[in-house]
Amino acid sequence: MLYSLVRSLSKIAYSVKMRNATGHFRRDKALFFMYHGITDAPSGSGLKNYYGYNITKEKFREQAEFLARNCNVIKASDAVSGRNLSVKKKNVVITFDDGYRNNYLSAYPLLMEHGLPALYSLSTDFVSGRKALWNDLIEYAVINTKKNSFKISHAGKIIDFSLASEDERLKLYDWLIARCVSIRQEERDGFISEILNALEVKRDNEKLFEDPDYSPLTQEDIKTMALSGTAEFASHSAHHYNLTKTDESTLLNETSESKKKIEELSGMPCRYFCIPGGHHDKSVDDAIFKAGYEKIFTSEFSEMSLKEMPDVIGRYCITDSVKIAEFADIVEGPFHRLYYSLR
Repeated sequence: MLYSLVRSLSKIAYSVKMRNATGHFRRDKALFFMYHGITDAPSGSGLKNYYGYNITKEKFREQAEFLARNCNVIKASDAVSGRNLSVKKKNVVITFDDGYRNNYLSAYPLLMEHGLPALYSLSTDFVSGRKALWNDLIEYAVINTKKNSFKISHAGKIIDFSLASEDERLKLYDWLIARCVSIRQEERDGFISEILNALEVKRDNEKLFEDPDYSPLTQEDIKTMALSGTAEFASHSAHHYNLTKTDESTLLNETSESKKKIEELSGMPCRYFCIPGGHHDKSVDDAIFKAGYEKIFTSEFSEMSLKEMPDVIGRYCITDSVKIAEFADIVEGPFHRLYYSLR
């Protein structure tokens, strides 16, 4: 109920342009946005994209137009170094995680239309290795299995899932996602293979990539974006692991090797590391900086001070549930902290 109230208040604040007054008190802050996929599919279309990490192209267009009118959208490198900042408008950095091709097909043309730069963080096993992201494999398998039930042994018990309805399939999806995040990440791929076999769904990357919401950027896409002068590239690790659940050698590969690969793909320095899933601790941060990165980007929502940019930078995750009034409030309004704390 409180969440609905905050959304209603955001709508009222947007309609009366309250942000014009309240935004004045947040001018000394920089805001970093985190997007994932930009989809042509309508929201609320079943288990696919159930939690709305992919937002519709129409919503992204509306948000890009709002930012172009009301904000100073700058490169991540400019925000970090204190260049091209505005003292009159809110300074904003747009970032994308994972490396989906719809970033190039749907988001990039809209950004170019309005002259807006962005940072794209790439999972190199996905983009360069052309292997489907682990969470997409699970989503695809749970949606497409023909089985009506599923059993799995865990912690000495047999857990039985019915797959007769969408709600019941969602329970299995949530359980599998949580399990993949919690196990040693070196074991994750083998675990997913067992799940796919049990659900009788074949692992076929190229078939999965026929769906534009699952397919990765190509090297040609990356080169085109790099040459535009509006795109920067960061690492999102190699395999999108929970880095707190890896051994030292794996962590080294996820940071150092992905950096080299992204620099090869883009022809540009890879200075920043975006944490997969938001999972990190001091040992992970230390390994990232040791690999030569200048800044870490997380999914912990927080405005950044323009006077002293920290080494670990928080971002606001924008999902498909965020309407334009709430988006405007996140940028400049008075309710943004309450809105995110209730999500």
